[in-house]
Amino acid sequence: MLPSLLTLNLASCDINISSIKFINFTSLNSLDLSSNGINSTIPLWLSKLHGLMHLNLNQNKLHGRIPDFIGTLSSLSSIDLSLNQLSGPIPPSLSSLSSSLRVLYLSSNKLTGSIPENIGLLTRLQELSFYHNQLSGSIPESIGLLKRLEVLDLDNNQLSGNIPISLAQLSNLQGIYLASNQLSGNIPTFLGQLSNLVAVSVVSNSFNGVLSEIHFTKLNKLTHLWFSNNSLTLNFSPNWIPPFQLKYFGASSCNIAPQFPSLIKKSIDLKSLDLLNSSIRDNIPE
Repeated sequence: MLPSLLTLNLASCDINISSIKFINFTSLNSLDLSSNGINSTIPLWLSKLHGLMHLNLNQNKLHGRIPDFIGTLSSLSSIDLSLNQLSGPIPPSLSSLSSSLRVLYLSSNKLTGSIPENIGLLTRLQELSFYHNQLSGSIPESIGLLKRLEVLDLDNNQLSGNIPISLAQLSNLQGIYLASNQLSGNIPTFLGQLSNLVAVSVVSNSFNGVLSEIHFTKLNKLTHLWFSNNSLTLNFSPNWIPPFQLKYFGASSCNIAPQFPSLIKKSIDLKSLDLLNSSIRDNIPE
């Protein structure tokens, strides 16, 4: 009964909202009910909060589908529904938030179906995380329309097909995480033109082909690189000097033989190195 309330933060308070039928805080622009163990569906009264800009329901026990009315909350800038038990498809109605939405976290749920093609309408999106769901189908070409995207996290799903060529348009991308899917084909050479990349992970897919200097031409900010558990061959000129300094590198079960690649030798700040089962027959570099 606080119609002028703008911000409500009840994170980690062990509250339960399932019995609430009516609310009057319709001026609310920020709602945080994260980490409460709330065991219910996403409540219908949220549909009344037309001025809501930030919604955080992270780390509860929310179940059922993501309701279509989320797409009618036209002021939403950030949505975090991660670490729940939500199921069903990603609602296409989310594309209605094209003029406002910048952050969309749906990670660690039980979402199924494909990534909607109309995801490309969310042109202001900067962070997109669907990590650890049961999403299938291909990565839609329309993701290449998200020109402001900085983080793309699709780890731990059942996605298949190739990395779409449209991702070459994502010049602001800093992190691309595609690990533990069923993706295949070559790693595209346009990766080397995404000069803002800091982290790349394609671990545990079915990628094949050769990785060479052309894949890393302009990646002078790269620090995290994981290629393990793919049918990839790393083929770098012994005289190549990489434009980056790796801190984390994993290429286990890839073909690196016979020599240690130069991108390792030049990375003096390396913190983690995984070359398990990579057929190296070289001396260990000083």
